[in-house]
Amino acid sequence: MIGHRLRSRWICRRTIWAVAVAAGAGLSGCKASTVVLTTVEAGSNVPLFTQLTLTLSSAADPSVHVSSSLVSLYPGTYDGGLPPIALPAQFPVSVDPDYLSGAAIVRADGIDNTTGTLLATGSTTAQVVPQKQTDATLTLSPVNPCAAAMGDAGASCDGGAEGGSIDGSTDGAGGG
Repeated sequence: MIGHRLRSRWICRRTIWAVAVAAGAGLSGCKASTVVLTTVEAGSNVPLFTQLTLTLSSAADPSVHVSSSLVSLYPGTYDGGLPPIALPAQFPVSVDPDYLSGAAIVRADGIDNTTGTLLATGSTTAQVVPQKQTDATLTLSPVNPCAAAMGDAGASCDGGAEGGSIDGSTDGAGGG
């Protein structure tokens, strides 16, 4: 009987060892995640927004892209609606390296969730490496740099591409 118990323990230990080795081999076959961890910062005069959309596009073929959106869902004090998304913040975006890898463009857009208006945008480049985490940092700039001035009644904002003010007038050119 004693020989039978020793043999049973030996078989049991060998079975446990074989299961452990097989499980370890199975786990080692799993691929690590491919992630782009994007740090989004806000430049000066970036207005408050309630939705952030991140898009990763192949630098070689922009039609190859993935995107992720974060929408503020909880009632807040900002204009009695949703609370704005606080920056700086980090956002991980998982990528299938069989679909997108190599040189990529990372773009972030700050959007007013109520109106759908694009308020701020920024982009940077990153190298998407299969089964690795890539870090990218970008700074949002206001789409309308005069947005802060528009909140003040009668404020004007000159300069910009057209050299005009926020009401659309030009610098003395043109007839009326």
